[in-house]
Amino acid sequence: MPLTASAQNPVLYFGQPVGTSNREQIHTPTRPLLSICIPTYNRASKLRSLLHSLVAQCAGQAGAVELLVSDDASTDSTPEVVTEFQERLPIVASRNDTNQGASRNFQLLASVLARGTFCWFLSDDDLVRKDGVARVLEVIRTHEDLHFIFANSTVLPVQEYEAKLRDGLVQSDDFPV
Repeated sequence: MPLTASAQNPVLYFGQPVGTSNREQIHTPTRPLLSICIPTYNRASKLRSLLHSLVAQCAGQAGAVELLVSDDASTDSTPEVVTEFQERLPIVASRNDTNQGASRNFQLLASVLARGTFCWFLSDDDLVRKDGVARVLEVIRTHEDLHFIFANSTVLPVQEYEAKLRDGLVQSDDFPV
């Protein structure tokens, strides 16, 4: 669902308006188990690859997962990338009127927008391996006393990431496990 003028709802932070969101247009009858939270700023090409890695994984998890993107007033094509992916899966899209900075963008996601029992923060340049979302959900569902999950990650040089770009996307399978 694209963030259109008619779908914009104010995002308030300590009572002050900081941006708009389509939060009320994406409504599930129950609380999701997992909120996947993605703060972003001026990294549209990287965000496109991350969202591409999540499309199929989130499509089969309706009701259990909500996907949130908070754009910190990007000046590149980030809004268009979010709109492109909103046509494939429901994304709670938020856009700050002015750049709030990384810390506040994280806080907005966690304290204002996310409704899940658990929050999984992903950087806009992360990639999620196939079945990554299902595996996280399985851990949450089988360990009721769980408070925190640490997911393995690999840090790669920017040059290696950018060298894998083809057709505007980087795939998680492009990198060794």
